[in-house]
Amino acid sequence: MLELMERKSVALIFGILVVVVIIILAAAILSRSISEQRLADRVHRARQAFWLAEAGIEDAQSELNADQFLWNLSSYNSGDTSLGEGLYNYTISDQDESGNTLSLTRRRVTSMGIVENMPRQIQAIIAWEPEDFLDYAVSGRTLIELKNGTTIHGDVYVDGNVEVKLGASVVKIDDSIAPPDPAAYDANVYYTGLNLGVAGLVEGAVLPTAFAPPPVTFNWPDLKANADFVRPTGWTPPSGVLADGVYYVEGDAQLDNITLNEGAIVAEGKIEIINGFTHGAPVGGYPSLATQTGIIEISGAATVYGLIYTNALGIELKTVGSNLTVYGAVTSQNDVEIKSALGGVNIYYKPEYFSGFSGEAQVSSWQDISEGQYPRY
Repeated sequence: MLELMERKSVALIFGILVVVVIIILAAAILSRSISEQRLADRVHRARQAFWLAEAGIEDAQSELNADQFLWNLSSYNSGDTSLGEGLYNYTISDQDESGNTLSLTRRRVTSMGIVENMPRQIQAIIAWEPEDFLDYAVSGRTLIELKNGTTIHGDVYVDGNVEVKLGASVVKIDDSIAPPDPAAYDANVYYTGLNLGVAGLVEGAVLPTAFAPPPVTFNWPDLKANADFVRPTGWTPPSGVLADGVYYVEGDAQLDNITLNEGAIVAEGKIEIINGFTHGAPVGGYPSLATQTGIIEISGAATVYGLIYTNALGIELKTVGSNLTVYGAVTSQNDVEIKSALGGVNIYYKPEYFSGFSGEAQVSSWQDISEGQYPRY
């Protein structure tokens, strides 16, 4: 009897042990399954958050293409945008990660996607690429005439006729750098019409072409709506320093010995500059000097950073006993005449001053700055 009871006790204990082992194994399997499910959920949320952050980069790129005036802001925050199971937001900054100011044609975008408290961050540099018509130091239609005392540091293009007279030069891009830039390259003259004569110096080639890029265009109501100051036709400010900003003139403007440290002057009519003009820096989305229906005439000593542009009658740059220097480009939807007597006109092609117009914002570099912090997918 005692032996039978002992056998039953052993069997009971063994059964209990088997049950315990099964429970432990089941618990382990369940725990692992739960962990794997949590990991799978975490990976899924991380993947979704990543693509939401990508959506933010694309949104920022689209906004920089659609609104050229965003390029003027030092910082812009989009706020939260809901999409699918999460949201994203992005910031646009004119500084790099170290706090250094970027060029006018580059902006840093930091985008974050979030799904159920799972964030992912992407950083990109978006750069402005100008259209073909802004690939030239001087471009125009009908006629470009370069006369004595003119030096163009960059390519020249005219959808029409060209003439380079004795004493005018078209020289290597960045040949002004000292010591000379080893990457400097010859500047060419391109024309679709007639070569009326090249008596001056062209370091590159004078080339006929059938290529006619689309013209530069601006939305003039937008330029007016976003200007800092609106002035009536006949605007003639007193000599001296103007307050920084964009001046929109509802007609003609005459500037006499004016300094504008940062900004633009955009007129519906004629712009005449006499006895000196000093311009320090352009504003994103704006040509530095532009007219919609008139002509631009600059005479006397002047310095301009950015684009000099006319939509209508033409551009005439001339100096007598003084120097005119443009860092950027000169573009006209009509003819261009540049000349100097006892002085000089120098135009240095600098596309970094063309942010926000007649081109496209493109992602130039990309980085997943949350890489390694979350599960890979």
